[in-house]
Amino acid sequence: MKLIGSTKILMADGSSKPINEISIGDRVSSPYFTYNSVVNVFLGMEEVLVYIVADGRELCMSKDSLIETANGVIPVTELQLYDSINIFDSKTADTKFVNITEIGERTEAPEIYSLELDREHTYIANGFCVGDFQWMYSKEMNLHRSTKEDSTSHPTIEEELRNLLDQLKKRE
Repeated sequence: MKLIGSTKILMADGSSKPINEISIGDRVSSPYFTYNSVVNVFLGMEEVLVYIVADGRELCMSKDSLIETANGVIPVTELQLYDSINIFDSKTADTKFVNITEIGERTEAPEIYSLELDREHTYIANGFCVGDFQWMYSKEMNLHRSTKEDSTSHPTIEEELRNLLDQLKKRE
């Protein structure tokens, strides 16, 4: 996940820190009650960003970021208003899915940051459950793999139904 510098990251000690102040060796909290050390901080620039608002929280990220929805991990550019996305509820100390109430683009040129963690590759940014550099890369590879497999090796439902109907006709 590539995030703007002011994005607040939940630290292992329960405090929050802007991502642009995170250093290698800092410990961040994951949504699953573990703590991970930051092993790398990546810095870049983006001209167009995507922002979402859900449960009164806002997250602004690069257009090539991925995010976890109730229907799986998808590129942020495919998000739609009222899609359900995973957040961390600090009151219950658990995750939950909530609907996106606002989505849009911003044309800014801020620095963006991405973290790489040592073990579990998820963390909490502005209350949203997000993935680190390795998480993004592995999810991208799975998305490309599943898209390729889906389009070439798996018959569509329509094709399966036609085949079943043909088999039934042959039995008559």
